[in-house]
Amino acid sequence: MTDLSHNGRATAFRGTGVDLCADFSGGKASPGSNNQMFGCNQSSAQLWLLRTEATPGGLPLGEFRSDVSEKFCMDIKNGTTKPGTNVRLWTCNDTPAQKWRMR
Repeated sequence: MTDLSHNGRATAFRGTGVDLCADFSGGKASPGSNNQMFGCNQSSAQLWLLRTEATPGGLPLGEFRSDVSEKFCMDIKNGTTKPGTNVRLWTCNDTPAQKWRMR
């Protein structure tokens, strides 16, 4: 996997046109911590390491690891693809629930 974080460091991911960043609630990295969009504040709960891998067709596939603890990744609860499904922190396990397509 390739690290696409800013200069090898963690970076915040901002929403387009808003001052909201990907964040996990409570600021404490633990399995099941809810991910949310929250006012950007440069806290460690908003810093992510992005690691990508090449895929056939050219769109990279990647995972977001918490800068607080790289053992935790953004994860789709129970791997479901239904709209409204919770995104949370979970122990990184290299499953499709933790892979994100970059467009």
